[in-house]
Amino acid sequence: MLVNIILHNFLLKSVDKMVMMIFKFNYQFLTSVISYQLSVISYQGNKGSRAIGKSMTNFPPVSCLLSANYMNLDNFQVCDRDLSDDLLSRYLGVNSIAVDTETMGLIPGRDRLCLIQLCDPSGFVTAIRIFRGQTEAPNLKKVMEDERIEKVFHFARFDVAQLSQTFGIATQPIFCTKIASKLARTYTSSHGLKSLVQELEGIELDKTAQSSDWGNAVNLTPKQLSYAANDVRYLLSVRDKLIVMLQREERWELAQKCFSCIPIFTALDLQQYKDIFEH
Repeated sequence: MLVNIILHNFLLKSVDKMVMMIFKFNYQFLTSVISYQLSVISYQGNKGSRAIGKSMTNFPPVSCLLSANYMNLDNFQVCDRDLSDDLLSRYLGVNSIAVDTETMGLIPGRDRLCLIQLCDPSGFVTAIRIFRGQTEAPNLKKVMEDERIEKVFHFARFDVAQLSQTFGIATQPIFCTKIASKLARTYTSSHGLKSLVQELEGIELDKTAQSSDWGNAVNLTPKQLSYAANDVRYLLSVRDKLIVMLQREERWELAQKCFSCIPIFTALDLQQYKDIFEH
């Protein structure tokens, strides 16, 4: 009787181990198959939007494609080197776009341009990954130099300088929310984008990815892409609210004159002139 009980328990444990081994093998196999199928689907689904011309590099790894999905592809798209022709048509069809850039540092000429973000009035964001040594982005240039489309920046002086230094783009016309804030919100010294968005939109931006490595273009993290998208997502709404304040305080015409001077200050910055208007 005792022998039968011991044998029964031994068989039960053996069966349990076999079942667990089979389950583990099947789970790993199934996971591998699903991952492979997702990578194929992601590659095929994004092939058209990512292949922008003969100058394109290979497709980014699946992790980078999935990071775009993480942010909702309906409202966010990543391009390599330049806008696709479809996106060019999209941005040429609006009267204003929000623009921002991410760089390796704050000195044009030394610190290269890594990422350009655009957002149209519907909230559609495009991030263009710029590669080391790249000097042309013809579709982007068409959008940035189209005088029918207002380009809205936060601290335009820096971004306009980067676009000029890298691609020879002469950006026009320009609206700068930082200048507008300094003219309209004289009750505060907080004119950073985070403060602006928090006060005017009621949204707190996560800026922890601001000082990070933007140079590894194909491996930008979901956190970096989310940060980059949010830097343009609220700019057009902020601009509208600042215009109302500027008009109310009778400073709107002065603001427009300031915006028209930005290309001059940009040219001076690129030639390393400092304090030229000082005594």
